[in-house]
Amino acid sequence: MAENIFWMPKEARWTYFNENFKKPEIVQLISNGVKKHNKAAIMVTHDERMLEYCDRVFQMNDGKLEQVKDY
Repeated sequence: MAENIFWMPKEARWTYFNENFKKPEIVQLISNGVKKHNKAAIMVTHDERMLEYCDRVFQMNDGKLEQVKDY
């Protein structure tokens, strides 16, 4: 690793997603991949089925980002 280099694990790269996006477990694959490297993934979605894969959930209220307490 070099200074000023942005590195992403293979499982978080666009090519990995593009090769696997039709698999029903794609979100779990990405989640496991980034967590394996102690990295964080950010997902923006309107699909509440994805919430089970999230460590933290935020929502926008009146232009402000707020953490949802229920998750």
